Amino acid sequence: MHSSVVVANIPLSVSDVTLLKFFSIKIAGCAVEHIQPFPDAYHYINEAASTRSVQLFFKGPEDVEKIKKIFEDEATMKQLIEMEKELSSTHHLNSQVGPSRVRRLSVTTA
Repeated sequence: MHSSVVVANIPLSVSDVTLLKFFSIKIAGCAVEHIQPFPDAYHYINEAASTRSVQLFFKGPEDVEKIKKIFEDEATMKQLIEMEKELSSTHHLNSQVGPSRVRRLSVTTA
């Protein structure tokens, strides 16, 4: 049985690759099966706040509570932004996305 969570208020500058790397570092054995825009590809970006929402799918329900706790931690957003900066500089990427106006991530089980 697959489980999923919806994460809102992810800064636009944070890529899906960064999310995957973050999970592999923070939660040993946590395998994200799929990441998709939420609620759909047209409505998942909040341009005013420079954020986006995604739905993360996992193999089993055991990772859901771990993910919720991580995203409820206020330090997580800063860690994601720093990790994105490291990845961008390592791969010589130039992110032109402005800073997010939101201070906290939001997570909901789906």
